[in-house]
Amino acid sequence: MGAPDGPQRSRILPSDDRRRAGHDLREVAVPNRPTRASLRTRPRTLIVAAAVAATVAWAVPGGPPPSAAQAPQAPQSAGRASADPAGAAPPTHRVEVDRRTVRPGTVTTLTYTVARDSDEGDGSARLGLIGEEATGTELTTTDPRCVNPLTGRYPSTTRNAHALDCALTDLQPGRPATVVVHAAVKDTCGTIVSKLSYWMPRGQELHTDRALAGPTVGCE
Repeated sequence: MGAPDGPQRSRILPSDDRRRAGHDLREVAVPNRPTRASLRTRPRTLIVAAAVAATVAWAVPGGPPPSAAQAPQAPQSAGRASADPAGAAPPTHRVEVDRRTVRPGTVTTLTYTVARDSDEGDGSARLGLIGEEATGTELTTTDPRCVNPLTGRYPSTTRNAHALDCALTDLQPGRPATVVVHAAVKDTCGTIVSKLSYWMPRGQELHTDRALAGPTVGCE
């Protein structure tokens, strides 16, 4: 910056100015007469002074808040604990089976019990049983609530013999549903997994469906 010509005199800022400047008691040099050089440098000086004043004002209690760029940013969440809002709540439904193994070359009867333990929700649920297709395992039942899933395009009537889909509509706390299944296992044994899908209706909300994994039946 260009230096002002001539001798300079000093003055002490009034008390109000000292408060606005953050109690800065330093003397401020005041030039007697501005010169052409000082006028050229004055805009830059004013910009720097304004920035310093803004910083001091923020440091003083009651000063204006910083800009969005200066304001401290809240740490970003590392992730969510669970996609299910009720992930920490006790389960409302459960699936049990009376046997945990099957043997090759045999037909084994499996009894599945599906229970609803919560007063929330309703009596509807779907039990799915799936064997390993490559092993030739076949799942059958006389329960009218269950079917082997239909696959292929119309007019195909092909159904997956290694799977069962059971629509349950009368689940109540204290009144579980029982499904009896016959598993015909060929020479190559495979596992049979179970799943349960159910709903927890909340008025007209759309996404209220949930699912849980049931027991897996393995090989002896």
